[in-house]
Amino acid sequence: MKVKIKSLVAATILILGLSACKKNTSLPDTISTVEVKAISIADLKGLSNAVSFKVPDGRKISGVVISDREAKNIDNKTVVLQEAPDKSGIVINFEGTQSFSVGDQLEINISNQNLAQINGEVVLDKIPVINAKKTGTTSIKPKGFTVAEVISNAKALDGTLVKISVTGLSGGNGNYSGMLTIRDASGQISSKILPGAVFENKVYPVLVNGITGIVRIDGNITRIDIRNSEDLSTSITRLVVDEDFTKMTYGMDVSWKNFTAISPLSADNNLDASKKYFYGGLEYQGSGGFIISGTGLQGLKEMSLDISYSKFTGNVQTINKDFTGGMVYSFNPAKDINQLSVELDFGDFTVPFLFYKIKDVGNLHTIALQIPKTEADFKKEFLLSGMSEADYIAGGFPDYLKTTVPHLARIIVQNGVPAFSANYPATPQELEGNKFINTRDNEPQKTTTAAGVTVSTRPFAIGKITYGYEK
Repeated sequence: MKVKIKSLVAATILILGLSACKKNTSLPDTISTVEVKAISIADLKGLSNAVSFKVPDGRKISGVVISDREAKNIDNKTVVLQEAPDKSGIVINFEGTQSFSVGDQLEINISNQNLAQINGEVVLDKIPVINAKKTGTTSIKPKGFTVAEVISNAKALDGTLVKISVTGLSGGNGNYSGMLTIRDASGQISSKILPGAVFENKVYPVLVNGITGIVRIDGNITRIDIRNSEDLSTSITRLVVDEDFTKMTYGMDVSWKNFTAISPLSADNNLDASKKYFYGGLEYQGSGGFIISGTGLQGLKEMSLDISYSKFTGNVQTINKDFTGGMVYSFNPAKDINQLSVELDFGDFTVPFLFYKIKDVGNLHTIALQIPKTEADFKKEFLLSGMSEADYIAGGFPDYLKTTVPHLARIIVQNGVPAFSANYPATPQELEGNKFINTRDNEPQKTTTAAGVTVSTRPFAIGKITYGYEK
């Protein structure tokens, strides 16, 4: 009996061993042998033919991170990857927070991942962060385009780094905030500043000559989103922001006893009640200029000021008894226009008035102006004002400006009521939005009284003033 049991056990062990050996020999047949191959970002985006598309197995992409995680003007789960200079880019939304920096070279396994169409933009969506591997560092040089070229080629340029030679930047009341507008000779395009961006609400310079950013598509809107404040190129290297009116000497064009910054008038509930404002424009028929002077004007390259025309109605003496008076009537947006005048006084001569046409009350606007420095700058300003080149030469300005360095003595801000004449161009040169730069027009302020008489009295509140210098 013992012999039979031993034989049975031995046979069982032999059968199990043979079974195990047979199972092991079949293992290689269960392992995937699909080779992971690189696909260009352009070819990948070309696969997108639906709202959601599953990328085939065995695919990977590579490129350079052009978005700036640290500046926070992009979601912390998102990177924008550009394959190489002059090649395509793509927005990648990861499942979790990513830690990739500008210039990181990445290789990303996108096998069986989701290629989605989100608000008109082709993106890789909900990609596991573990699928991305850093392989090195390098940089992508932005390619130059005009605004019109970016808009007309938005689909191809989406997710790439571009550079625009700009003629103006506006929006955000002179701050990096909300939706800004970039302009060049060919048109205009938006640039979005996200809440929480490191540079949000900081003042941007007036003299912007170039902007770098990432092309993004959002529905029917094409944007160039800057990554950080360094994406703006400018000659300005120092900005002085004066919110408490201590950086310069401020006054009026006549000797008022009680001219000082005050809390907003009760009618101006749009203004920050915790801040002080200078109220100008309190004199009848255009006097009552707000004057900026002081040594800080030397070397000044640009200036901007926040201004809001007041919703106040009544006699201006109720604001300050020292003013001679004048009634302020309700503003009619259908026909009334506030016209602000800015005068640059260089002592020996005055640059022709700059006029800013503001068609509302109770809204903050940013007035921005560039200070002429060279003879060519001054000539441009005088010719813009309507002066002929012959008169400019006859006035001795070329010889004077070639031998003398003009020093800005005063800046005078007041209500402007220029006469209709050939001295001012008939067509207003006005930027859209709420930021105006060196604007001229010949339409006087029209604030109609109850008796139908046009007057120029309308108080304006001046808030933050920003001064820009090259050194």
